This record gives sequence, C-alpha cells and structure tokens, in this order.
Amino acid sequence: MGTHKKQSGINLINFIVELGTVLRYEIKKEEPMFHGEKDTPFFDVTWSANLSSRYPLFIFEVESSLTKDSTDNAVKLFSKRTPLFIKPLHFYHIYLKSGINTSRESYLKEMFDKVNYSLYDLEDVDQLFDFLSNILEKHLLINPNLNIVNLFSFLNSNINNADLIKLLNWIVENEYDKIGGIEFLTSLERLIIKNNFSQLQSFYLNYLPKYLNYKNKQITYMYLTAVGYSEIIHRAIIIYFTNEIDYKREYELLDSIAKSYDPWELWAPYFSISHDHGIMLLSEFPLILTLLTLAFSKSEYSKQFTQIQFDLMRAYNRYNHWSVHSFIWILISAQISKHREAYNFARDIINENGGLDIKLFYEPTLSVSEEPDEKIVTMDKNFLIPDFDKWNLKIKEINSNEKVDLLPIILDSLLIMNNPFSARDYFAKFCIYKSIDDS
Repeated sequence: MGTHKKQSGINLINFIVELGTVLRYEIKKEEPMFHGEKDTPFFDVTWSANLSSRYPLFIFEVESSLTKDSTDNAVKLFSKRTPLFIKPLHFYHIYLKSGINTSRESYLKEMFDKVNYSLYDLEDVDQLFDFLSNILEKHLLINPNLNIVNLFSFLNSNINNADLIKLLNWIVENEYDKIGGIEFLTSLERLIIKNNFSQLQSFYLNYLPKYLNYKNKQITYMYLTAVGYSEIIHRAIIIYFTNEIDYKREYELLDSIAKSYDPWELWAPYFSISHDHGIMLLSEFPLILTLLTLAFSKSEYSKQFTQIQFDLMRAYNRYNHWSVHSFIWILISAQISKHREAYNFARDIINENGGLDIKLFYEPTLSVSEEPDEKIVTMDKNFLIPDFDKWNLKIKEINSNEKVDLLPIILDSLLIMNNPFSARDYFAKFCIYKSIDDS
C-alpha cells in the first residue's frame, strides 16, 4: 500500500482509475482506511457509489510481485471487525508478477475468497479477462445500467481485440445482453460506427440471428424508421453478409413478417392514411427496399423487392418534387435486380417530364421531408434516362467504385442515424455502383 514508482504499476493504477470513471463511480487514489489515524493503511484505488459514501464499494491493491510483505495488505483489511470498517463489495489484489513462491497465492485465496476477495496475477495473460469480467459481474449486481459504448471504447484503446470479444461473449453467455439498462444491440451498432474493427463486425453478425430469435426484443432506437422496421433491416443485413444463405427460406420469412404488420401489411400502398405515413412511404421505403434488393441480389427474389417499389409508385400515381426520390431509387434497384419493366416505368415517367439533373447521379436524393429536396427544386433537366441496356455505360461514365465499409454505413443510414445523411450518401453511391457491377 505504498507509493508506486514502477511505470507498470502506475499504468495499471491509471487504467483502474479510468475504468472506474467509465463505470461512473467516485474514484479515490491512496485513500486511508481510517481517516485521521496516524498508522492507517492506504488503499491504492477505491471506487465508491458517490462522494458522500463512508466506505468504498470496490478496493484495488496493486503489487509489483507476490512477496511476503504484500500478503499483509489483505490481512489489514479483513482482520478488522465489520462494525469498524464495512467490508467492500469486492477487494481486488492485483500482482504484476507472481514471483517464485505460488503457495502464497493459494494461501491468500483459501483464506479470503469467502469474504469478497480476488487475487489476480496479470503476468498470466488469461487473468486480465477474469479480472474484468469479475468487475462487470459485481457492477451489474448493484447497477443494471452499463454504458457498453463508453466501456468498450475505453477498453478498445487498452486491451487486445481477443479479450474484447471474450468480454462480449461473456455478456451474452450470462444473458446480460437482455438487461434493459445495457441496450446491448444498439450499443454494438454504435460501437461499429464509432470504433470499427473486423472482429466486432464478425461478433455482431453472429449475434444478430440470436437476438432476432429473442421473444422480448429491446427496441431502443430513436427514429421511426428504425423503430418500425428494424427487424426487416436486420434480416437484410444478415442475408447480405452471410456467405451461405437459404434465400427461399429468408424470403418466405420476410414475407410472413410483412404480412404480420397491423392494421395493414407492411408494404401496403396507403398514401392517404396520413401525411406522415405518406412521407415515410416516399422517403424511407425506397432505401429499405433497395437494401433488400441488394441483400437478395444473388437470387431470383431480388426482383420481388423492386416490384414492391414499382407497385407503390403506380399506386401513388403522381410525379412531383417528392416522388422523384422514389423514381430515382427504382432505377437503381431495377438495375441491381434486372427488373426491366420497373426500370422502363420509372425511365418513361422521368423522361416524359423532361429528365433529371445529371448531378443527381453524383449525389442522389437521400430522403423526403416536409419540404422538397432543394437539389430537385432547382435542378437543370439536362439528362434523359438511357435505355435499360445502356444504363451501365452511361452511369459508369459518371461514377467510380469508391471502396466503403458497408455495415457501419447501413447501421447509420437506417438504424442508429447519428449522421444519416453522410452515411446515406455513401450507401446511395454504393448501390449505384452495384447497379453497374457486372461481376
């Protein structure tokens, strides 16, 4: 319990301090066990519930090595009667190097394990995971809230990816992902957008089918698109990013989900129900349906989702500043799915109305709102949509394959929507590229 001089000890103490801060505890370094007493022991780091707490919830002692003197530190705490010092929720004794005599480690564990004590030898790399999972387990005993985004953003800078994934698997295996205060799925999605690394994407894609099978799913999105259609979007993600998929089964499942919507089926063309619902059909459905077209693009079912867009716009039966968005996305979707009839329908209506501004294929429309898109209102009609078979040549002249990491773009475009317009811009350009991709 002395002042640490070795950099390894200082680094570990700083890590514990920052971890406690992320978990929203009140942190103290070198806290005396008995305030005001001359020979009181000092704890390296303590975490308390709040500033007014008389006794800490967690105590951390960091030792350079497992020597005879270091074993006295735990004795000083647990030898006191509880009325004199309320025992912590947990005491963590952490060694940076175990030393030769491991019998001391066994002695400490046998003596104090029953009184909320753990000893960790961080020279053993496997024990870092044990240490962190134990902390999270104790934290969740008293606080069902855990900010996964802040926690794993911090850990991402301090531990290796393998331990990060082990911790995420530990959360799922212990069903902590079902706790409302964790918002596990949306937190994963925010992490992928914020701190993306390949292992996290793989974990998310493996976890997503498990989540979709939960009877009581946590829907914690902020925007109507995600709240109303997250299951559709999630299934599209699974289909697109899974190498071997039963497209027939997935299509039938999506069809069943669409028909289960109440009071009418999901893709029903009821534009007159309300102004807001009409905006949703014109704004969000084109992107969601194009995502589904893209997800099924290696199968015959891709055309079915272009067909839905086709049917929606035939039902709308108006060409105006709001519906141009939908017609542009029909062109893109129809080229991806090779739906010639839907493409010709959109092309003919656009061309009969003088064509479009070629800039809309550099920067496609991303949504529809109360006010029409300024790009459409002020556009120069300088581009007639080419025949179906000439789309590839014409559009390839004005587009290049810009490499994108598609998963975070989809998440931010349609689910989390922290920066949806930037993400949708990338999504649109990706879809246009796929519409001219012959591979």
